[in-house]
Amino acid sequence: MQFPFIYLIVFCLLVILFLGWYIQRTKQRKKFLEQEHKYDQALLEVHAIETEYYISLLRDKQEETQKLLSQKENEIRKLADEKAQLCNVIFKETSIYKTIERLSRQDKTKNKQDLRILLENEQKKLRSTIMEIYKDYIEYLHQTYPKYTEDDCLFSCLSICGLDDFTIALCFGNVNKQIVAQRRHRIKLKVAN
Repeated sequence: MQFPFIYLIVFCLLVILFLGWYIQRTKQRKKFLEQEHKYDQALLEVHAIETEYYISLLRDKQEETQKLLSQKENEIRKLADEKAQLCNVIFKETSIYKTIERLSRQDKTKNKQDLRILLENEQKKLRSTIMEIYKDYIEYLHQTYPKYTEDDCLFSCLSICGLDDFTIALCFGNVNKQIVAQRRHRIKLKVAN
């Protein structure tokens, strides 16, 4: 009878050993999985830091590119302004400009009916002269603002010449400078849309 009892004790010891081994193995596996999880988490953190670094580099590059683009746009504007000034010099040497200059010196307080304006043939000469001298600027205006009419371009060219509203009105065959304010308002609406 002792014999089966010994088997029972050996069996219990084996079960206890197996349970101990199984618990130890489970703890080791859990510890390994925790370490693996920590390693994966550390890799993700490193990856996140690398990603933030690359994003930062890209932002810096974008800012640098934006600054360079802004500088180039400023240079282009400067060149366009210089070119416009050269066009102004050329325009001021024409006979039609000298006519406009004489008209601008009229006494504005006189009766409006006594004021001289550009006649139709003079207006045609003004248009053709402006279209020839400022053709690059007019082309730029048409590309940038497709809704601009020929009169809008003429007005813009006369404005960059530094002519006052009264003189520009005379160029359009009118003595009332209010038409210049109206045209300026219409042009602003075209630019806004």
